[in-house]
Amino acid sequence: MPKQAPWPSSAPQPPAVEWDALIAEVVAAGAEVPELDWARPGEDAAAEARAPPVRAPPSAAQRQKGFILQSMQCPVASGAAQVRAS
Repeated sequence: MPKQAPWPSSAPQPPAVEWDALIAEVVAAGAEVPELDWARPGEDAAAEARAPPVRAPPSAAQRQKGFILQSMQCPVASGAAQVRAS
């Protein structure tokens, strides 16, 4: 990564940030936001939320009606077919 150029002395200087006041303002504004009771923090909770749903196997009645028992995959996505440009 190239070294960052120094701030030119002729350019206007950015205003100083009053961090204590800014943090107090944000905390006060956030006090009105209700807590979430449905969200869980952490990597395990995220992995569980992204996991596919667990499905019960099809019943005998569903099999008789012709339910597809296997998931279908796109042949291009699985690498079974290749698209050639003309």
